[in-house]
Amino acid sequence: LYLLLERTDHGIRAQQQRLHEREEKLQAILRSIGDAVIVVDAAGLIRRMNPVALALTGWTEADALGQPVARVL
Repeated sequence: LYLLLERTDHGIRAQQQRLHEREEKLQAILRSIGDAVIVVDAAGLIRRMNPVALALTGWTEADALGQPVARVL
Protein backbone atom coordinates (compact mmCIF):
# COMPACT_ATOMS: atom_id res chain seq x y z
CA LEU A 1 0.00 0.00 0.00
CA TYR A 2 2.84 2.40 0.88
CA LEU A 3 4.53 1.79 -2.46
CA LEU A 4 1.27 2.42 -4.32
CA LEU A 5 0.72 5.69 -2.45
CA GLU A 6 4.30 6.75 -3.09
CA ARG A 7 3.96 6.09 -6.81
CA THR A 8 0.64 7.92 -6.92
CA ASP A 9 2.11 10.89 -5.09
CA HIS A 10 5.08 10.95 -7.45
CA GLY A 11 2.74 10.80 -10.45
CA ILE A 12 0.60 13.64 -9.13
CA ARG A 13 3.66 15.80 -8.45
CA ALA A 14 4.96 15.14 -11.96
CA GLN A 15 1.60 16.11 -13.48
CA GLN A 16 1.50 19.28 -11.38
CA GLN A 17 5.00 20.19 -12.58
CA ARG A 18 4.02 19.66 -16.22
CA LEU A 19 0.87 21.75 -15.71
CA HIS A 20 2.91 24.54 -14.12
CA GLU A 21 5.37 24.49 -17.04
CA ARG A 22 2.52 24.67 -19.57
CA GLU A 23 0.97 27.54 -17.64
CA GLU A 24 4.25 29.49 -17.73
CA LYS A 25 4.63 28.82 -21.44
CA LEU A 26 1.08 30.00 -22.14
CA GLN A 27 1.66 33.18 -20.12
CA ALA A 28 4.85 33.90 -22.06
CA ILE A 29 3.06 33.39 -25.37
CA LEU A 30 0.17 35.66 -24.37
CA ARG A 31 2.55 38.40 -23.24
CA SER A 32 4.47 38.27 -26.50
CA ILE A 33 1.49 38.51 -28.88
CA GLY A 34 1.21 41.99 -30.37
CA ASP A 35 -2.58 41.83 -30.72
CA ALA A 36 -5.12 42.05 -27.92
CA VAL A 37 -6.02 38.60 -26.59
CA ILE A 38 -8.82 37.91 -24.12
CA VAL A 39 -9.36 34.34 -22.99
CA VAL A 40 -12.85 33.49 -21.75
CA ASP A 41 -14.38 30.32 -20.35
CA ALA A 42 -17.56 28.63 -21.61
CA ALA A 43 -19.70 31.05 -19.58
CA GLY A 44 -18.04 34.08 -21.19
CA LEU A 45 -16.09 35.07 -18.07
CA ILE A 46 -12.60 36.44 -18.54
CA ARG A 47 -9.82 34.08 -17.48
CA ARG A 48 -6.79 35.84 -19.00
CA MET A 49 -5.88 39.03 -20.81
CA ASN A 50 -2.59 39.96 -22.38
CA PRO A 51 -1.00 43.40 -21.85
CA VAL A 52 -2.31 44.74 -25.17
CA ALA A 53 -5.90 43.83 -24.26
CA LEU A 54 -5.46 45.41 -20.83
CA ALA A 55 -4.13 48.61 -22.39
CA LEU A 56 -6.93 48.81 -24.94
CA THR A 57 -9.72 48.17 -22.45
CA GLY A 58 -8.24 50.25 -19.63
CA TRP A 59 -8.92 47.46 -17.13
CA THR A 60 -6.40 45.92 -14.77
CA GLU A 61 -6.05 42.17 -14.90
CA ALA A 62 -7.13 41.88 -11.27
CA ASP A 63 -10.35 43.79 -11.98
CA ALA A 64 -11.11 42.05 -15.28
CA LEU A 65 -10.63 38.43 -14.22
CA GLY A 66 -13.96 36.73 -13.64
CA GLN A 67 -15.95 39.53 -15.30
CA PRO A 68 -18.24 38.92 -18.25
CA VAL A 69 -16.39 39.79 -21.45
CA ALA A 70 -19.23 42.11 -22.54
CA ARG A 71 -18.71 44.24 -19.40
CA VAL A 72 -14.99 44.68 -20.10
CA LEU A 73 -15.45 45.43 -23.78
